[in-house]
Amino acid sequence: MIVKKTINGISCFIVPKKGFIQKQAMAVVRFGSDTAGFKTQSAAFKIPAGTAHFIEHLMFSSPQGNLMDSFSRLGAEANAFTAFDKTAYYFTCAEHFYENLERLIKMVFTRQFTCTDIDAERKIIAEEINMYRDDARWQCYFSLLKCLYPGLAVSNEIAGSIKDINTIDENILNACYDAFYRPENIAVIAAGDIDCDKICETVEKNSVSKVGELPEIESVAENTPENAYTEKYMDISTPFLYAGFKENNTSVSAENTVKMRIMLECMAGECSPLFGRLLKEESVDTPFGFEYLKGRNYGAGLFFGESKAPEKTAECILKEIENSVKNGFVNAEAVVKKQRGELIMQTESVNGICMPIADCFSKNIDFLDILKLYDTIDIDGLSLQKPQFMAASVVKGSRSKQN
Repeated sequence: MIVKKTINGISCFIVPKKGFIQKQAMAVVRFGSDTAGFKTQSAAFKIPAGTAHFIEHLMFSSPQGNLMDSFSRLGAEANAFTAFDKTAYYFTCAEHFYENLERLIKMVFTRQFTCTDIDAERKIIAEEINMYRDDARWQCYFSLLKCLYPGLAVSNEIAGSIKDINTIDENILNACYDAFYRPENIAVIAAGDIDCDKICETVEKNSVSKVGELPEIESVAENTPENAYTEKYMDISTPFLYAGFKENNTSVSAENTVKMRIMLECMAGECSPLFGRLLKEESVDTPFGFEYLKGRNYGAGLFFGESKAPEKTAECILKEIENSVKNGFVNAEAVVKKQRGELIMQTESVNGICMPIADCFSKNIDFLDILKLYDTIDIDGLSLQKPQFMAASVVKGSRSKQN
């Protein structure tokens, strides 16, 4: 991976893949749904939930029509997403890479928010919010986050609520764009059979410099967690659960990220004793998924999956977390080898390499450090601190009783 910085401050992460037909480029902005407010030298702003996602939608609007079509005409598939700590815009193509890159950079650095576009996107986003109301996994996920982080923006759905988006106006959208869509807050990630110098030249030529400094992110005090269990009823055939814990470690580092991923899989992954027991008892049929959720003022280890006995399964997971604090981990060496292999396999595709680099950029950690740590990690030194709080969220199926 080649790392460069343009004159105006954009970080460029370039992964040459000689002989690859597919190419991908991604522009990543360190601004997501977990930011609730910010201060500049002249003003302070409260950000309604869903604002970062709203901007993502608007960036594809232009007087000439939807910019998705302009990428398609050049043979590229373009898309975007908003996460807790970032917004990303990207395309994949086999030809016309540099023309598409030029369009991507111009799009990110051009603000064209009109009242007409804002009203139109508000309706589209409302439909998206309503669609997620029927997604059991999504509802289960955010119910757990509300248990773990009451009052923090990370517990709000990324698109916000209908009420939230109705409060978003041109003034707050412009303020957030001006504050966060700045060269020093943006990275361009590219992978494929590409030329490093030409990428940097294209990025520099089609971006702009901005005066001033990045804003100060508002620090919000979270409420004390009280609810350790939440339950919903939806029209599903098999119950779904999330269970997890708030960690005590507030630092964001490559080392902590790798250690937590290893420990989570040791606790409840496919090769864990816990999964073996639950499979034998027929409480579950498929392995749990797991996620290390980490941001500026939050950090949590989460497990999720379907279960025929969700309350019992959630209880077993939470007990396994407590046991791991006391007794450590028995299968760490195998998990390290598995995760290392998966990460290397992921870097062998242009689709797979850009995403983890984007995630590292949004957290101010080095992707190369992640790779190195899997070779040097001291598995005997793995130790899980006692969690601040643990909780579980369950969605059960019932046609007669729905929330």
